[in-house]
Amino acid sequence: MNGIPLYKIEGFNPPRYGLSISLLSDFAKIVFEEKLPEHFHKNIIEQGKYIVKQNFSSYFVGSTSICYEPYIFAKSEKENLSCLPSHIKVPGSQNDAHALDLDFQSFNLKLSRENGYVDYTPHNIDGWNQAHTLLHLWLIWIINVNSELKGKHGDLITRFTSKHVFSPDLQKGR
Repeated sequence: MNGIPLYKIEGFNPPRYGLSISLLSDFAKIVFEEKLPEHFHKNIIEQGKYIVKQNFSSYFVGSTSICYEPYIFAKSEKENLSCLPSHIKVPGSQNDAHALDLDFQSFNLKLSRENGYVDYTPHNIDGWNQAHTLLHLWLIWIINVNSELKGKHGDLITRFTSKHVFSPDLQKGR
């Protein structure tokens, strides 16, 4: 698998904040087939809440706790929650409407193809803080899921690749 990016990031440049992420389908399939352990779920939610609270402190003024889950995990074929997020959310003007959403329409098709990608598409991301926080939440998930599954599957990131790719228009400074 060397040389194939684990994920690709596109649209992460002002004035556009679209932030699309494509995840290698081979990696997605392994993560999707893993049942979400309770301790992993609790840990990733707490980390996500902390990140969201730090980046959106004015949104949570007066709150001592956040009743907000930045990650929603996909159900596997066995109806268990998997380790693959179906949505990653941040606050915004329309409460929870700002997210990266897994494109389920093409998800199953792409999982069956080797070296394909499953896509996380933006929904109502209209600011740098939202895009930055979503990217931060994405990277925290990648690090945590790799750590969680390392005992069973080995280091998934290095098994595939740790390289990421930004869109060509970002590389050219547009």
